[in-house]
Amino acid sequence: MPPKDTIESDSVIRDRSVILRCKDGHALWLSKKALELSAPLLRDIEGGVIFRGENGEPAGLLLGGAQSLVKEHGMTEHDLLRRFTATMGDALSLGLTSIHNAGFRPVSLAFFERLESLSSNVLEKGTHCSQTICQMLASCMRC
Repeated sequence: MPPKDTIESDSVIRDRSVILRCKDGHALWLSKKALELSAPLLRDIEGGVIFRGENGEPAGLLLGGAQSLVKEHGMTEHDLLRRFTATMGDALSLGLTSIHNAGFRPVSLAFFERLESLSSNVLEKGTHCSQTICQMLASCMRC
């Protein structure tokens, strides 16, 4: 993954708070803006590493426990649904019908529980839901 200077060279994400999480959950790459919003970072943190440039400033790569120093904005219900719909759409297009997420977070569990409840209501009680959610649920129910 790229250091903050490489992230800043991309005109689409330049000057935005961007946090990229390694798929194994052990590292974060931060844009300059994300670093600014999380400042000041400790010099050292037990159980973590903050990579620094020659000038001693954070380079945008945090490992292990250092990730807890980053101030992240929470995901909205819409963000979670968009992520889920895109992921399931990609998976289904490849014939995959189940996915394991090793980086599971409590917010994800709560989202899946709400989704399960909604799908049960739609299927059992004929409850109405938004077109997007119904389409997504219909796709998933075919699994």
